[in-house]
Amino acid sequence: METTKKTIAELNKASEEFSPIREELRSTISTLNPVELVTPKDVAKVKNGWIESAEKGIFENPQFSYNEELLKDTKGKTEELQDLQIKLLRLTRETPAKEFVWGLMYSALNDAIATTALAESMLAGDDVASKVAVAIKYGKTEEKNLRLAHEAAVSIQQRGSVKDPCEKIAFAEEDFNLLKSSKLRAGEIKRMFEWMMNEYNSNKKWPVEIIEDCSAIDVRDKSSFGHPIIAIPADREVSGWKLAELLGHEIECHWRNSVNSELIGALKGDDELVYEGLATTKDNRFNKLYLGDNKCPQPYYILAEELALQGQSFAEVSSQIYNMLPSKLKNKARSTWVYTYRTFRGITDTANPAGYAFTKDRAYFEGFIYANELRMRGLNHYLSFGTLSKDHLEKLITLTDLEDVEKSTIPDKKLQQKAIEKMLKCLRYGSQSTSLAEVKSQVPAVAVPQTIYA
Repeated sequence: METTKKTIAELNKASEEFSPIREELRSTISTLNPVELVTPKDVAKVKNGWIESAEKGIFENPQFSYNEELLKDTKGKTEELQDLQIKLLRLTRETPAKEFVWGLMYSALNDAIATTALAESMLAGDDVASKVAVAIKYGKTEEKNLRLAHEAAVSIQQRGSVKDPCEKIAFAEEDFNLLKSSKLRAGEIKRMFEWMMNEYNSNKKWPVEIIEDCSAIDVRDKSSFGHPIIAIPADREVSGWKLAELLGHEIECHWRNSVNSELIGALKGDDELVYEGLATTKDNRFNKLYLGDNKCPQPYYILAEELALQGQSFAEVSSQIYNMLPSKLKNKARSTWVYTYRTFRGITDTANPAGYAFTKDRAYFEGFIYANELRMRGLNHYLSFGTLSKDHLEKLITLTDLEDVEKSTIPDKKLQQKAIEKMLKCLRYGSQSTSLAEVKSQVPAVAVPQTIYA
């Protein structure tokens, strides 16, 4: 049996040999985004009405309706995907490199088939079948991590806050408050995202789209546009600090992960445990460094999913999540909506007799744990391939050499400090009439201890 370690160049060569069928597969799955499928129509209106009631102590089961045309288009891909499955099974894969790259394609294909199955069950209003499709795509929380989630929730209750204060770097108070009080809208977010991709000098820059019916900023390898996009809700508004955090999370982690994964021909699947693991560890370091907050992923997605899988309704789950959250938390009803809605999106009947849960968001808490485990093993450079599933990443670790991975991938350039300086330039001169991308005045940089990012 061949045991010699493979280089990224060898995996790239193997992926090139499979290029015709991989590109056919990429084209076929390019519009199959499950988040778009499970996003209800008029979700902002539903959310606002629900939050208004929850603030009065009334927890309701909202009614969701979905984009039937999109669901039908997605279901219509089933036969084409099944034909591709037959083609893939006929391919020869005589070397370990080819076997690995083939496995990545086959996994992406099966993930896409599960997406079409989800669309079909949603059209039929069959929440039991939808539950099965979601389980195939995202799995459910490991018992050890479920215990850690419960422990984290208890710790937060005892502390009385989701925040865990820690020492931060010295920052001019005027600048800190300027970034904190700023309100940057979708257009400014878009321009800063485009600026950061340009800073990476990559030929893989993605279009940034401002979208009306969108609930969160999202780096989408697959979208209804038929190509990768970065989606920004039209009504999204953030502070300068939040935008700096998002730039690290969405561009330096998610987008960079996708660009690096192209080196080995990996088409992104929808299991985002590793993907979000890298991003949440970066968020944690950013918040500790600049904001003095040891911000770890919250356990409430996992806890909401656990309750939903037991067959509890939207109203029942939201009521319990609300009571788990610290009493002094601002916008407590709004936070409760986020955790509960994201658990129930895709469901037909929010009374939930099927015991349905959309378990995608377990990736934040569990991914954070896994990413830190990799760092403890000295393997953090493998997180550059964050679009891979945990299983495929572990296979990549056994197949390749760490040094080769480090030199072959696009590294994290750690540009958040530069982004902060750029925003300060703009805010000092007035962002109402000048775009962030256009201000050129020089501002002294704040010294950042690079060991924070080691």
